[in-house]
Order: sequence, then C-alpha cells, then structure tokens
Amino acid sequence: MKCMEMLDDIAAYDISILQTGYSNFRNLNSAMHLPADEELSELTQTSIEDLEQYDNWYFIDGDCWYYKEVYRAFVLINELLGEKLSLYMDLPTIRYSLVSKEGKLSGLISKNFKNQSENYAKGISISPELIGYLQKCLIDRNKSISEHTRRQLTSYLIRNFYSALCDRIANTLYAYNSKEPFIMAPLWDYESSFCDSALRDYVDPLIYFPFSYHNCELLANNNDYFKYYLHKIWTFDIKRALQEIAFEHKIVIPSEFYKYYRQFDIERKEVLNEMGLKKELSR
Repeated sequence: MKCMEMLDDIAAYDISILQTGYSNFRNLNSAMHLPADEELSELTQTSIEDLEQYDNWYFIDGDCWYYKEVYRAFVLINELLGEKLSLYMDLPTIRYSLVSKEGKLSGLISKNFKNQSENYAKGISISPELIGYLQKCLIDRNKSISEHTRRQLTSYLIRNFYSALCDRIANTLYAYNSKEPFIMAPLWDYESSFCDSALRDYVDPLIYFPFSYHNCELLANNNDYFKYYLHKIWTFDIKRALQEIAFEHKIVIPSEFYKYYRQFDIERKEVLNEMGLKKELSR
C-alpha cells in the first residue's frame, strides 16, 4: 500500500493512544503561566504581537517553556521524529518534553532556545542579498563563509527534502551577531513533515534554494559535505528512530505508525534514487 493511502487512517488517531501506564510526563497544571508582557518579550526575544497570538509560555524549573497543545498522535510523532532527524543530521534543534494536564497527555513543551548573545529574525525578513550569498556558498567551496555554517546548510537542505517539510515558512528563524550575518538557529515546528512522500519540486523555506536535479549536480561537484550528508540520510533508520522515541518518552507507538513511516522512508528514498542521487554515493 502506498504511503498516501495509509495516511488518512493514522491521521485520525487521538493522542491518548500513545500514553501508557509507565508514562511520566511533565505536569502543566503545576506550572505558572507567563503573561504576554515586555519582560517575557525580552527574555524570549519574541514580539508582544507574537506572544499575544501564541499565549502559551510557562515558567518551569527556572526557565521559560513554550507549550504546544496537540490532539492527534500523528502530529506529536512528527514533531518528535523531526527533532530526532535533526539531531541525526548534526543540526541544532528544539528539544521536546511531553506534558500532561489532569494526568492525560496533552502536548509538547520546549525550553526557550534563544541565546541572549545573539539576535533572531524570521526567515521571511531575510534580505535578498544574504539569500543570494548563502546560495552561492552552497555551490562554491571557495566562497568565504564559516565551514560550520556551510556544513549545516548542506545538511539542512537534505534533511528538509527527505522529510518533505512543508511548514515553518514564515516562522523559520535564523540568528546573527556583530561578527556573523547568518547563524543557523535551532530548527522547530516539524508538524507538517513526513506527509508527501512523492514531493519533488522542493524549495527550502529559509534560503529558497531549489532541491532540483541541476542544483544537486552543482552541490555534488562543488560542496565537500553534500555526499557525506546524502549518505547519512540514505542510512537513516526510521524504525530505529521511532523505537528510540518510544523508549525515551515512555510512550507506545502503534504498529500502523511504524508501517506508515517505513513506507514513507522507502518512497522518499525512491525519489532520491530517481533523481540520480544514489549514484552520487558510488562516485
């Protein structure tokens, strides 16, 4: 059965099916809700307007945490699997904990990841000049940029294409400081991933770099990290990742989910193969 034919079935599952008698979630009922004011805006480097729109910040263990209420198991697994994939691909990422209300699993919380020594901006505000510069850095190894950043950008493109990430457009963040015009900020918001296994015409949501056959040829010939991270994504074991998620968060993931994500992985790698990228690994 094709991936898309399986999606409707698992998308309907309620989040409660993941909870077990051994689950030990953080209790949101004992946390203090933080008002959308100037103090929180400064601490989280978030505008008052955004704080008012997403009024879900809490004070827990001396830090600010953001709460995302989740109703469907598929959404929660996507978020946790997105985090796991980013870590596997050596990328900075949001770190999730599961949370309960009245003893029932209700969603995810994450500690504020913004470093006070850096500034943050939404990707939607990134300048065309910086976009063009970063795109050139991906396909020209002689272009001056931190090798750490070049490596992360390369991994980021491959990671997002594989997972068919179709969210986080306006909310994609990047960081900068007085020395660096671009720093990869932790990735977040993986909800709309792992859905369209046939996706081909993909444009990255941050630097608008099309992951096309032509551009992949340029990357293969001019980027020292492309083959390494292509190999990493090819050897990514999605079943093992789900097993680790279940163990780490003490949840149960139904067999239907394992079947779905395994089929997604197979079909996604078929697309990579049809784009001629499997051959790049043997060059």
